[in-house]
Amino acid sequence: MMNSRIDMVLVAFAFGVAAGCDGRPLLPTSGGSPDQAPACGAAVAVTEMAVHGDGFAIQPLSITAGADGNVWITEAYVNAIGRLGPDGSLASFPLPPSARRAQGIGSGPDGNVWFAEGGDQNGAIGRITPDGTIVEFPLPDTPAQTNRWPSAVLAGPDGNIWFTDPTGNNIGRMSVDGVILADTFLSTTSDWRDTPNTITVGADGNLWFGEVNRVGRMTPAGDVTFYALDRYENAGGAGNIVSGADGYLWWNGPGLDHLRRIALPSGDDSKLEIADFFPPGYDPDTPPVVGPMVVGPDGNIWYVSGSNVVCATTAGRFNQISIPTGGSAFAIAAGPDGALWFTEPVSDRVGRISFN
Repeated sequence: MMNSRIDMVLVAFAFGVAAGCDGRPLLPTSGGSPDQAPACGAAVAVTEMAVHGDGFAIQPLSITAGADGNVWITEAYVNAIGRLGPDGSLASFPLPPSARRAQGIGSGPDGNVWFAEGGDQNGAIGRITPDGTIVEFPLPDTPAQTNRWPSAVLAGPDGNIWFTDPTGNNIGRMSVDGVILADTFLSTTSDWRDTPNTITVGADGNLWFGEVNRVGRMTPAGDVTFYALDRYENAGGAGNIVSGADGYLWWNGPGLDHLRRIALPSGDDSKLEIADFFPPGYDPDTPPVVGPMVVGPDGNIWYVSGSNVVCATTAGRFNQISIPTGGSAFAIAAGPDGALWFTEPVSDRVGRISFN
């Protein structure tokens, strides 16, 4: 274990009722009254904490809440898993030496934290206990013998660990004992970017995953159905997906970089019911860069967008909150303390959004 230190409360910034929000309801073809009160995130406090080792950077990337009351992060620069306590203390647990690198991280159904590792030595799914004990479970070769870079891990509705693997174009299911239960390789499209990246559990009890031009549904038994999304020029990156408190799926991703609300299909519906929501000042020629999403304790959708964290209500009203130091956010998660936490790898900081 590496003992690191954290400079607590580097910057604190409170937002009042009118802070940074053009409170219009934004629908695909309609605006609204600009004098409406901000819809969400109007009275939050943002605190940034500088995290670093003894004179070296750690680059916090992915983040999740642990069942032990701590926040857990992947540390890209030192290839370690970090445990951030409520008092601001940071303990780093290095991964075993290999060519693999830590990717996504999530809380498992067994009280441990699970993470994805990709690399030239093939990928692995890792497990870390609250006291920092790490076990890695290497993934089997793909039929194409490609290196595996799993990107996201999730506690599934069946008590198992589910993970996405974009390079292998598959969804995997693993028991909490590290046994591969299923490795489902997906159909391909003409776009090489149509591979699974993020994954969530829908209100229907199925697994939903985001790609570039489509979303996929997988039942716990492994049956897969794809639903096409409109294709946009210059699409790059990955589609992010989260299950909202309203029962809808929420998606953002490449090309248009706004929010899409997706109704769960009923029966054998072959087409998704989609509503698009655009933030204030949206310009399709210069769309903002958007990243991972999370459902906040307020029931709203929160996502990172460059030097901003954005809150959107399920009715499509936005509030853009600037990061006080101007850092660039990478990932966001709901913490065990009722706050939201986000990472800033370039500036070596972790941010916390508390609700008043």
